Amino acid sequence: MNKKKIVSILLLVVVGLSLSSCASYFKRKDCESTNWFDYGQKVALDGRRLTGDQFILECRQAEANISDSDLDRGFKSGLAKYCQPETIYQVGRNGQFFSSEMCIGENLTLLRTRHLEGVTAYCQKSNGYSAGSAGHPYNKICPSGLEPEFLKEFNRGRKRYLNVMITENDRQISSLEREISSAESELRLRRLEMQRYQLSASQNEQAMERYNSLSSQVRNLEYTVSNKRSEQNKLREQNRQLQVEVVRTEY
Repeated sequence: MNKKKIVSILLLVVVGLSLSSCASYFKRKDCESTNWFDYGQKVALDGRRLTGDQFILECRQAEANISDSDLDRGFKSGLAKYCQPETIYQVGRNGQFFSSEMCIGENLTLLRTRHLEGVTAYCQKSNGYSAGSAGHPYNKICPSGLEPEFLKEFNRGRKRYLNVMITENDRQISSLEREISSAESELRLRRLEMQRYQLSASQNEQAMERYNSLSSQVRNLEYTVSNKRSEQNKLREQNRQLQVEVVRTEY
């Protein structure tokens, strides 16, 4: 293996490690800016447990500082609100299942009754179009006697929502492409400037400082381009899935 190939491989390894380090850094910043009381409350109100929550797992993997006491207090506060008759009615009214295992006590029968009342209201034909266009997928929650008529209207609304999402994703993809093009132009300029300083950097302290600064800028720009390309790919894949679903709603 010649020297040039070895250098190329080493550069790829360094860039890969740098991008991984940047991703971990930004994940930690995201996690540490989170209001953990509010997040714990949200998890409970969604009818979920803290154990297995994807965002919390990612934050722990990134070794972010998580306020477990705030998270626990928020979850308990959200759970107390979740296990109320009117909250559970709204859960059903929104076409969501009731996580009955989260609620204990004498009012469990009442909660199930209120949830069924909410589901019945959700599954009316007159609610189908607005439910579909709101963006939430159908959870196969409607009673068999209400489902056929509800689904006709739901699918009409769902198709409208999907087409709006596809258009918005296309707009974001184009916007990201412009941002990538701008970042790549800046990246080329920084790399050219680095080449000019490369020889003198070992002999001149000022040149070395400038070279190191440019190196840092290049890494940040490389991360920016990589991140935006990743966003584009996610949006394209999302559009592919949305287009498949549009076809399904037509049958």
